[in-house]
Amino acid sequence: MIDLNVLYDAPSSAPASPAPQDVAPASALYDATPGPAQQSQTAPSAPSESAPQAPAERQQEEQIQAFYGDPDEAPAVEVPENIKAMREADGARQMYSPQGTYSAVLPDDMLAGDEAAQAIPEPVQRAAISELREMAADAALSNDDVRALQGIARRITAEPTEAERIAWREQAVTRLNQTYGTGAAQAFRDAQAFIAQDPRRARILDAKGLGDHPDTVALVARLARQARIQGKLK
Repeated sequence: MIDLNVLYDAPSSAPASPAPQDVAPASALYDATPGPAQQSQTAPSAPSESAPQAPAERQQEEQIQAFYGDPDEAPAVEVPENIKAMREADGARQMYSPQGTYSAVLPDDMLAGDEAAQAIPEPVQRAAISELREMAADAALSNDDVRALQGIARRITAEPTEAERIAWREQAVTRLNQTYGTGAAQAFRDAQAFIAQDPRRARILDAKGLGDHPDTVALVARLARQARIQGKLK
């Protein structure tokens, strides 16, 4: 799963936190037993036909709304200014919408089987998937590139150990040397600059060591070289 924190800077499921000790609970204002004066002046109200919402359930809904806004409305996604400018200058984007180009590899229901995403409102999920398609276009990923990254992520079933990360990095250096020869160091610097164009790319690649995997490094280096040739990487 793509961590939605990357797009919204909010946890996908907010942990319940205890109320501050010096603040009176809501029940003190709304659910307290009336005093003698109130009892003599106020007739008991008829019970509501619908059962009151459980405190834990109500708290979870309030937390979700606090992080993601109205659950019935798609929230705005924070896009870096340089990425916005690049999108506006891309004439091909007007002809070939990323929403259609990547719909097969980043489908509308891509989070349907993910338990961690179930607490996230559907409009938020849709907005996140839409932005992931836009990000794929930003990086000039092909559908095969997206599938390749998804395949690498699936093969990383657990957080890699430090020894595994070191081994991957050594393999990545070997791959770059084999592919670019004396230009390997420049290819690595280009890959770093390419990732730095959009901080969200780094956060995605940080997940479970995805960015250390030699296959990922090779793919990013190729995309970076392509971007430099096209004048999109400074």
